[in-house]
Amino acid sequence: MDFEAPEHPLTALNDYMQKKRRGGATSLLEWVVEFDESPHVRIWKAKLMLGGTFFAGSAKTKTGAMNVVALEVLRRIHLGQLNP
Repeated sequence: MDFEAPEHPLTALNDYMQKKRRGGATSLLEWVVEFDESPHVRIWKAKLMLGGTFFAGSAKTKTGAMNVVALEVLRRIHLGQLNP
């Protein structure tokens, strides 16, 4: 069973969570996004706690970092490794 990445992972994850909430799910969905500007690194770091599982990712933009995390969450849901 192959995982086909959505064009907009963050939107796809938000849509998925909205549907789950309407079904009565109460999963924790909490984003922490911060800019890391050390002398050698200038990137956005995104962290997400979802259903007791912690995810993290980074990219050059805030949305990019969130998309990295969202893509991993969606992949895990697709594989049945995460059921928020």
